[in-house]
Amino acid sequence: MLQDTLKQLARLISRKKKEMVGSLFSKGTGRLKRSIKEKVTGNETKGFEIRSQMVDYGYFQDSGVKGISEGKWKNRVRANNNSLYAPGQFKAQHKIIGGNLPFAARYVIRRIGLKPKPFVKPSVLDVMNREGFDMIAEATAEDVALEFTNTFKGAKIQG
Repeated sequence: MLQDTLKQLARLISRKKKEMVGSLFSKGTGRLKRSIKEKVTGNETKGFEIRSQMVDYGYFQDSGVKGISEGKWKNRVRANNNSLYAPGQFKAQHKIIGGNLPFAARYVIRRIGLKPKPFVKPSVLDVMNREGFDMIAEATAEDVALEFTNTFKGAKIQG
């Protein structure tokens, strides 16, 4: 029962993340939104977990990246408590990052950074607070009741 509930919860979390990505990053190819997936792994013995995945740059969008500039532009990117991680940091090298973005965009991101636009943690917390905790509590109670019933099936009370 718990595994089925976690699968349902994973779908809700994935849907919420995609919804937030769609509203935060309305311009673009949609690659980040399409890459978001949640999967339930584990078993009854070792326990279950919901694993999340997305393209790497999704984590940088969520948490931000500090630039390498000195002076006026230094440390303009601040951590956001709603982000999953602290902002990343470029190495102090003279190469511009690669990727599909235009050169000017890559240059500016390397120089002054990229402000965080949290969507991972807020999505998970929203789903958990609205219905996730209740779903898990209900599924756990049903699993305990079923285990209790199976354990004492056929037991006789003597007295």
